Amino acid sequence: MLLDKQNMLSYKQAITVTANSESVLDLGPPNHMGFAGNDREIPLVLAIDEAFTDAGSDATLQVQLKSATNEAISSGVRIHYDRTFTFAELLQVGKLEHGISLPPDVQRYVRATYTVASGPFTAGKITLGVTASRQTNG
Repeated sequence: MLLDKQNMLSYKQAITVTANSESVLDLGPPNHMGFAGNDREIPLVLAIDEAFTDAGSDATLQVQLKSATNEAISSGVRIHYDRTFTFAELLQVGKLEHGISLPPDVQRYVRATYTVASGPFTAGKITLGVTASRQTNG
């Protein structure tokens, strides 16, 4: 699997409380993505770099991928991915989710939001970003 650090929303980002991704991706002017007939999805990888820990073992993590027409992700926001992971799922270091993609109609700016429920976590790191292709053999 090929990763480019400049195309990462989060790279080994510690998540203990609700937070936004470290980076916002700028996919370029509207004539670049979706608006000009681009029919390809952009593949992403979501991985746990450090197992999450929580004193009560009941915390969950909601991951949302959003795009918007401005870098502040406040205008015309679209949600492209929304999933809540259980505490048990967050204990496994490695790929957490495959099959995540940004659709052809993604807007120029992309950010992830991590929402912690019943937390906080006491440890846990996540990587989320664009990949050239997905590794599917484990």
